[in-house]
Amino acid sequence: MNCTIEIKHRYNTSSNNIWDILKTGNNVDKWFPFIASCDLMGEGVGAKRICKTQEGHTIAESIITIDEDDKIFTYIIDHHNLETPTKNIWGRMQVLNENDETYVHWKLNFDLTQKLDDQLYIELEDGMKSLLQSGLIQLEMVAAS
Repeated sequence: MNCTIEIKHRYNTSSNNIWDILKTGNNVDKWFPFIASCDLMGEGVGAKRICKTQEGHTIAESIITIDEDDKIFTYIIDHHNLETPTKNIWGRMQVLNENDETYVHWKLNFDLTQKLDDQLYIELEDGMKSLLQSGLIQLEMVAAS
C-alpha cells in the first residue's frame, strides 16, 4: 500500500535562510532531533547520507534533486533498519514564500511492508507527522542562529 504524509510549517525567517540549510543536505543532525549523527558523502545531487538515530538505527539516503529555482530538495531512503513497517521512502522538502511568509512543505511517500488496521495506521501517521514537525521546528532555531 502506497502512503503519503505531508506537513507544512511557517517560519519567522526568510526563505533563503531555510533553503541555505536544506540545500546542502548536510548537518541534518543539527536540526532534526531524531537524528544523532549524519555523514554526507559527496556533494549535490547523487551525494549519499548515512544518518544514525538517537536509538542507534541507520538510515542510508541518496540526494535526488536540489532545485535552486523552486527551492525543492528530494531524497530517497535506500535502506533503513528502523522499527517501522515502511520501504521505498521518498522525501520532498520545498521552501515556499507565500504572501511574504516562509513555509516548508515536507512530503513523505512510502510503501507499507505489512497491512495495518486503521488504528495502527493512524498511530504510524501521527507519529511520523510529529517527528517531521519536530525537525521543522528545530530548523527554524538553527536558521535563526
